[in-house]
Amino acid sequence: MNEILNTVYPFEVDGNCFLFTPDTVSIYKVSRSTYEAAKQGDVKGIPSGGKDTANNDEGERGEMLKEIYIQVIHDCNLDCKYCYAGGGNFGGNPAKMDIATVEKAVDFFVSNLDPTVIGDLGFDGGEPFLNWDVIEHATAYAKNKAGQLKKKLFFHIGANGTLFNDRTNAFITGNHISLGVSIDGDKEAHDRNRQTRNHLGSYDTVVRNVKSILAVSDNVNLQGRVTITKTNLKCLDIVKHLLEIGFRHIYLEPVSGTVEPWIMSREDLDIIKNEFTQLAQFYTGALLKGQFFILRNFYIFLKRLHMKKRVHYRCGVGRSGPAITPMGDIFPCYKFSGLPQYRLGNVHNVHNVHGKPIDTEIQRQFIENQVDRRPGCRDCWARYLCGGGCAYLSLCKKNDIAVNDEQDCELSLHTAKLSLQIYAAVKMKNPKLWDAFFRQGIAEPS
Repeated sequence: MNEILNTVYPFEVDGNCFLFTPDTVSIYKVSRSTYEAAKQGDVKGIPSGGKDTANNDEGERGEMLKEIYIQVIHDCNLDCKYCYAGGGNFGGNPAKMDIATVEKAVDFFVSNLDPTVIGDLGFDGGEPFLNWDVIEHATAYAKNKAGQLKKKLFFHIGANGTLFNDRTNAFITGNHISLGVSIDGDKEAHDRNRQTRNHLGSYDTVVRNVKSILAVSDNVNLQGRVTITKTNLKCLDIVKHLLEIGFRHIYLEPVSGTVEPWIMSREDLDIIKNEFTQLAQFYTGALLKGQFFILRNFYIFLKRLHMKKRVHYRCGVGRSGPAITPMGDIFPCYKFSGLPQYRLGNVHNVHNVHGKPIDTEIQRQFIENQVDRRPGCRDCWARYLCGGGCAYLSLCKKNDIAVNDEQDCELSLHTAKLSLQIYAAVKMKNPKLWDAFFRQGIAEPS
């Protein structure tokens, strides 16, 4: 069966039969007899197209700089119980990025940015709003630098949502900065784990601040980032709640902790998969009613299907999307910042004009970790939709960036299957809807 699924993946929607061809990232509506033949391994006459027919292929160009995460601070005003960053300082001392370092970080990124893409410059932490002056300076500096080099940027900030004010709101909306806010659902779910250092819940502050920025502009690209835990598994209810608050871009991610009480059980995963199935039905219905919003868990797959884009990596870790710490150290991504063995270099002494971090031996581990070379991925029908497992999660749970965490893999595969169903169901009932949906103009990396 693996050989069959490696060639095509058959699925049904409302009694209609479809085949997904991995190499072309395409969906075909077929007869029942063709569908049944494909299930049995008879692929004669089934469209495959060949690998060159995909519209877009990330391929070996995946190591070119496209995005960057500038950690302007390693400190936080919250004490979230499941924080992978150890309260914001990644196991070290609190630190703030200074002006000289943020300019070096911007220089490193913009000078070596792949000119064929719009670069994604993100400010992260810790809690980046604690170093707001540096964010304002870096944004202006980056815009000027990009203008000189005739390159284009968009900006995003990942924050906990507790420190908004009139100044920050005006700057974010005025500069069209995308804003990701951590929020875990309703007040009870959120306040259980996302607390201040005085053990007070932060939900009321976050919701008040979110509504304050939406009052300034309802066009702000505002993403609600949800961490799913054992006590917070009702994904459909969470999404509905965030939509009521005003979010139109939502992403749900299971907690990545490797010790109790955060380790997900088999039962937890089954609940999440069932919730995602319900979410897929809800999302399909909303889209067909013209209620457009981004549910990122599905959106990333839906966009690849629509563009027929074949990806070879899960994300830009170690290649196209490094993170810069307050001290200027370069790491594969923001989650690796607490792991000194993965330090790639420092923006104060990067000399290679091609933008290659100093330690190319470490970088090569990530460049070579593409989906066709991962043992658990290369024979999977969803490999070019998914791009492989999370390198950080693989390292945490398997001590190897190339070995998939079983739970992460199973949920990704389930989400990919549901995305095929969503895409096909909408296409059948409203063939022009996907073009309209993806023309929204929301700045969103693919």
